[in-house]
Amino acid sequence: MWQDLAGTAELNGDYRVDFSVKLAMSSGGHVDIEIEINQPWASLRIEAETDQTYLPALRDGLLEIR
Repeated sequence: MWQDLAGTAELNGDYRVDFSVKLAMSSGGHVDIEIEINQPWASLRIEAETDQTYLPALRDGLLEIR
């Protein structure tokens, strides 16, 4: 995943709730996260970034347990 996966995925709300969740991943393990919720009584916007470059070392450590 950290080597090959790149692109975006987006989920948009329905059922009387206006929301969106967007994940944008670049190869190398960096993910941008954007969440928006819009309602007449309140709005919320969250932006975050995560780094998954530690995954190769974790995988290697788990394989050594065998």
